[in-house]
Amino acid sequence: VFLLPLCVLGAFYAAPIITVFFGEEFLGAVIPFQISIWTVMAFFVITLSEHVLTVLKKQRVLVLSNGFCLLVSCLLGIYLIPDYHAVGASAAMTCGLFGLFFLNSYFISRYLGRTKLFLNAARPIIGSSVMFAFLNYLGGTLHGILLTPAAVAIYILVLISLKTFTTEEKKLFDNIYQKILNKIGLFKAKQT
Repeated sequence: VFLLPLCVLGAFYAAPIITVFFGEEFLGAVIPFQISIWTVMAFFVITLSEHVLTVLKKQRVLVLSNGFCLLVSCLLGIYLIPDYHAVGASAAMTCGLFGLFFLNSYFISRYLGRTKLFLNAARPIIGSSVMFAFLNYLGGTLHGILLTPAAVAIYILVLISLKTFTTEEKKLFDNIYQKILNKIGLFKAKQT
């Protein structure tokens, strides 16, 4: 839920990020960065799914799925890199990792029964799509300092309107919010 908007923001602000950290001479890396940033989300879910499959004692499945996705990534790399260079390498790696994500998700569903992974993923995807549309629509008119918090707020509002959060998660967020307010209140009390 929280990695998806970070990936959207990273893809949207790729040029400024690369310029700040590496300089303008590396602006050619913007498109590979925009493609590769989505692997952050895939890595997170892949790590979790590999732990679940390991606990289920399905290491053979892990070897097969990892091997298959490595093969797909290599074949895509052989095909894409000669013509598209770094963009092709980024695309090949990203496709391989998302293939691994979908294969591991399939095997988890197979061994644990039907999971609502794709149904649960739809809400953050919708929220991120709305967020990305907002960023693209107002990207040239609003400054990033105003645009980014507004986009994050829109993402959260979409998630709330789609009833993404469970009662337990709402209680957790409320608890965190109260702790932040208490910290701010204590900080202000010490200053006066």
